[in-house]
Amino acid sequence: MPTECTNCHDSIIHDEDSIVCSTCTSVFHFFCAGYNENAFKKLSNNSKMRFVCNKCKTIGSGNKSKLPDKINDENVISKKKLEELITSVNFMGNQFDDFSIPKTVNENWCDIVQVIAKKSNSNIMIKSAYRIHSSDNKTNIIVAELETSDMRKDFLSKVKSLRLNANMIHNSWSTASKIYVNERLTKNRRTLFSKTRLACKEKWYKYVWVNNAEILVKKDDGEKTLRIKSDKDINKL
Repeated sequence: MPTECTNCHDSIIHDEDSIVCSTCTSVFHFFCAGYNENAFKKLSNNSKMRFVCNKCKTIGSGNKSKLPDKINDENVISKKKLEELITSVNFMGNQFDDFSIPKTVNENWCDIVQVIAKKSNSNIMIKSAYRIHSSDNKTNIIVAELETSDMRKDFLSKVKSLRLNANMIHNSWSTASKIYVNERLTKNRRTLFSKTRLACKEKWYKYVWVNNAEILVKKDDGEKTLRIKSDKDINKL
């Protein structure tokens, strides 16, 4: 059974793509630990063995300061949460997901993403691309990381105007298989987005979308745009 990444909670398919915290022994995808593919490959085994995750770094810093005051303790916790949030947002910032792309033998994920970019008249530079599987083992997802967030933003803007299907990528694939390209979200945000779409469908909301990891909805043209941060916001729709 694949190991689960402590940060994004997706399965770690290949052990060589993971790194273990030397303090708490939590396991991470190398990209969830803040490394790009090239930097991770250059790490020595000794450096990997000394790796300490952000959570343990923050806790260690808190222990060294030995703050007895409750307010200071709460500040340490808030700082830790903020650092974890910033790390997550910064890392996910240049990434996006391609959903429902058929899996083939010896496939080249970068080539697949480049074909989609060409269809949308986008010029992109790919830092890395890989395929992951959802927890239901049904949805195959290709994740790609581009060089800059502006590049990703331009690409997503152009590709969303297309009605992509698998046949547009490879002529032997079915036109009935729709391809969806979205911003890369953490597992919790993906779950919230799924709940939001379901609720909006039931309540006849016309628009549901994601912009810079924020989930947004609009009842109809001319209506106010609402931001969905939690289940409580969904219940207010």
